[in-house]
Amino acid sequence: MPSRHHWRHGYRALGFCVLCGFAMAAQAATLRTLRSGTAHSALYGLCFDAGYGVAVGAQGALLESSDGGEHWQAAAVLTPLALLAVDCRANRALAVGQSGSLLRREAGAWSLAPAISAQRLLGVSLNSRGQAAAVGEFGTVLWSDDAGRSWRDARPDWERFAPEAAEPHLYAVQVEESGQLTVAGEFGLILRSADAGHSWQSLRAADPAAPAVHALALDSRPGVPSYAAGQSGLLLKSGDGGRSWQTLPASRGNALLGLAAADAQTVLLAGLRTLRISRDGGASFSEVPLGKDAQPWYQNLRVSPVNGRYYAVGYAGRLVELLP
Repeated sequence: MPSRHHWRHGYRALGFCVLCGFAMAAQAATLRTLRSGTAHSALYGLCFDAGYGVAVGAQGALLESSDGGEHWQAAAVLTPLALLAVDCRANRALAVGQSGSLLRREAGAWSLAPAISAQRLLGVSLNSRGQAAAVGEFGTVLWSDDAGRSWRDARPDWERFAPEAAEPHLYAVQVEESGQLTVAGEFGLILRSADAGHSWQSLRAADPAAPAVHALALDSRPGVPSYAAGQSGLLLKSGDGGRSWQTLPASRGNALLGLAAADAQTVLLAGLRTLRISRDGGASFSEVPLGKDAQPWYQNLRVSPVNGRYYAVGYAGRLVELLP
């Protein structure tokens, strides 16, 4: 496994990874490219809120859609810093990135807020009640009760949850409608808080030898599985909203960065040189043909609530739609 130093200093902002291979299923999908740019215009984050969609990326890039993902337009750039994650809900949106940067969208307009951390922020989640969390480097967890206007430190007591009191990078976060908060990251750890980060419980214990968790797709509805994906081809599945996990088969030595669960049976994975779809709850995956580019990679996947289609963002400003 690559050293902790290697992953800390080379991982998220560059978007590089090597993706695993899974058992192939017969049914595949194809890609339709909606946007593309230069080699230095990567897109890292994507979200949908009803018909509104937004993608964010390098050099403060903002792309917006008003029709559920069918068409996209560039919005005004408000920061030169890379935006690494975005979430949108109930006509509001938050985008975070390098040097603790924060953009807020309210009443249809984006604004640049003061930085909320000295660390790079790698994930953000927002529910319709305005509860939000941002996570990032060196164990950073921030909580907001007012849709990102103000924030407080909500980090766990890392002496309890991390080996040798290390402060693990956190890559994934999800705030559910109930306010339940789940974070995941280095050492394969997954932690949950029911009280806005005042106290924490471990759902998956930290292990210095374990692959990092890079992405979460949690669902508490009965019969709908939850998933987590990460380094070294890690793919986890839960039938109880993330309280317990089983490991699904994966190949060795490679990483997964993006994850989306469309329904009870459909799950999508993203990374370098590969987009994959499972239509049988993760038992098998089919690979989506990516064309002839030498180093294609995708980092984020989402399902549009308007048309039910799957969208992904990644290298060279690529924003694509996956066609069944």
